[in-house]
Amino acid sequence: PAPLQPPSSPPTDYPLPPPTRPNPLHPNCKGKHTFDLIAVDAGSIDPGPYYLATRSSFTSLQHVVRDLRIMVEGYLSQVNKGHPCKLVVGSAGGCGTDNQVDILADEVRAMLRELAGSSSAGITIATVTSEIRDSD
Repeated sequence: PAPLQPPSSPPTDYPLPPPTRPNPLHPNCKGKHTFDLIAVDAGSIDPGPYYLATRSSFTSLQHVVRDLRIMVEGYLSQVNKGHPCKLVVGSAGGCGTDNQVDILADEVRAMLRELAGSSSAGITIATVTSEIRDSD
């Protein structure tokens, strides 16, 4: 059978209402779905050079965090079921500059502390940055 996939949705961080269909990532979702990977990417969204030049996001951090929380809760649900999986967020939820990566990683760390408490200390977060500096 085909792998279970969550309903299609727009890229993370657009100000849309929560989905009305059941979310297989939600900890209270009926069923025993397991995932090896939970992933999202900003895809081919290109709002233009302004955001890269100003190192700013073209979306609200509040909306990014709201959507990211669904994925972090799904990740923790998998861990609690004894099936640790990977959670991958591409383009740092926006334009992908190094500072955006840092902001999002800090938000994930805070979320993990809130949702997983002291057990969050054993969770590894890796980041990949791509800006080229004069010193490189």
